[in-house]
Amino acid sequence: MTASCSSRLVVVVVVVVVVIVAKQEDDEMVLQIVYVFYQMIFHQSTREVIIKQTQAPAYLIDLMHDKNREICKVCDNTLDIISVSFFIFCNYYNINYI
Repeated sequence: MTASCSSRLVVVVVVVVVVIVAKQEDDEMVLQIVYVFYQMIFHQSTREVIIKQTQAPAYLIDLMHDKNREICKVCDNTLDIISVSFFIFCNYYNINYI
């Protein structure tokens, strides 16, 4: 991913986070936005941008305790992918993560 593309993606993710904060009472909107993060996290380049340059993971952690079970499930699955990718990264580079 080029630096230009990466910086644009950060802007998109930041805007999406602003929308999720503004629409936090609209469960369907929150669910759709969380699903966008879920889809984006599958690709290494977007995953790295989301993890390293935005507050999206923190919002996903907060939303794990939402009253809507579907939102919780998508957040949990998204964070699982993040954690697995972290462990793979650490194992690949022989980094002790415990």
